[in-house]
Amino acid sequence: MTIRMERKKKRKRTRLYVLILIVLLSFLRGERKMSKHYDFVLEQLDAPTNALSESYNVLRKQLNDVAQAATNSITIHHGNASKELRERPRLPTLEELTVIRENYECSPGTHVFRNIVLPRSITHVNRKIPQVVHMTAKTRCVTDSLEQHIMKWKFPNHSLYFHDDDAVYALLDYAANDRYGYEIVENFSKAALCISNGATMADMWRYVLLYHYGGIYTDLDNSPGKKFSPDLITPKTDSYYFVEQVGVMSQFWMSSSQHHPLLLHVLQKCVQKLMPQRNVMINNAPKTTGPGALKGGMIMFQNASGVNSNGYLPKGVYSGGIYDGGYVGGLGDAGIPPSKVPWWETMLQQQTDNDDTEYPSASELLNRTVTVMGRKDNTNHFVFRNFSGKEAAWKDLNMTHYQKDRQRFPGNGCISCRQHIQRMEMLVHWNISHYYGMTGIRELIAHYEFKKQGGYYIDLRTMEQLSPSDWE
Repeated sequence: MTIRMERKKKRKRTRLYVLILIVLLSFLRGERKMSKHYDFVLEQLDAPTNALSESYNVLRKQLNDVAQAATNSITIHHGNASKELRERPRLPTLEELTVIRENYECSPGTHVFRNIVLPRSITHVNRKIPQVVHMTAKTRCVTDSLEQHIMKWKFPNHSLYFHDDDAVYALLDYAANDRYGYEIVENFSKAALCISNGATMADMWRYVLLYHYGGIYTDLDNSPGKKFSPDLITPKTDSYYFVEQVGVMSQFWMSSSQHHPLLLHVLQKCVQKLMPQRNVMINNAPKTTGPGALKGGMIMFQNASGVNSNGYLPKGVYSGGIYDGGYVGGLGDAGIPPSKVPWWETMLQQQTDNDDTEYPSASELLNRTVTVMGRKDNTNHFVFRNFSGKEAAWKDLNMTHYQKDRQRFPGNGCISCRQHIQRMEMLVHWNISHYYGMTGIRELIAHYEFKKQGGYYIDLRTMEQLSPSDWE
């Protein structure tokens, strides 16, 4: 009896190996019947769930090996400045970016907030920083009280744009894959896949937004302080920041002219901080993409011009709370960028063939200024944070605080940022995957849920069970 059972098990193992081989061959041939083959494999196995899970993990590892061998390097976006790519969509205008789609639905008690747009002859002419205010939230649907709060930032001769998630993702997608197929800074398209909360997304987006369009950005929960005036930003101001309570430049409120190199440094710093994250579902925004990234970007900005800096404002500089000068820096010394900018060579080529330009000139990225105002103990005099009614407004907008992520995901046994990138890079090329052919950041960002009892993760788009050990 024992011999017979052993023979039966051996036949099953043999049949399983043959079927796995069929699946692998199907993958190489690009057949969409792979999932059927795998389902048949499972039907043949009279085994407990753990064994099936192990077989699945083995199969996925083999598929991953085949996929890696089939392509020398898999990336979601590839830079290419060929003439053919010039037919790709240009950078959208702010009106195109924030267009309100038909039948925009809002829940009872809320309504659609509409942009207030003035002619460019009023907001842009003869000044470096446009008189344009930008704000963002998950949705354009607001209550009457929230709209009244937003309108505190509608100053005379200023436009006011409200960006919902659709607008935010559209701009991030462009930053990851522009008209010529380039990303805004190296590895931006990969790091963006590790955005897993709204705070991190809003951080990355605001730097891209101000870089491409210029203007004033303010967090939704800010109010103008008693000492704030839009006239603080003169026509010659290149960029303008207040001092955070911790002594670094503010990124809850910031203003900049178009194509300011500081913002490229900040984005590069965001990438450097996001990629090594041990848990892709916990983005500690203040350190990775918020004030910590802005501080690091400022250090890089000054270092590009040979100025050493620790990112904090010097003591005793802000007599009267006003600093009538600024820091001078750029992207690099003598036109050589210290950080790798994927579109750099194309930018230089555009300037020699007199073609229409997608990028700034090399001279625009040098000798730029950053003006800082205030002290860390009087930040609220200029921008008051945390308006009354914030919690109720966030609830109406279905927004949650990023710090709650720490309560839902473990400190150990995590799916890292690089592991998630690796998984997406494989699945977008696997023609039976849910992710096959997808390129949008919204479609590919990390979206996992941790099951504490089982100690595993679930991909909430496919309901696939995952374990960090799958990538080890």
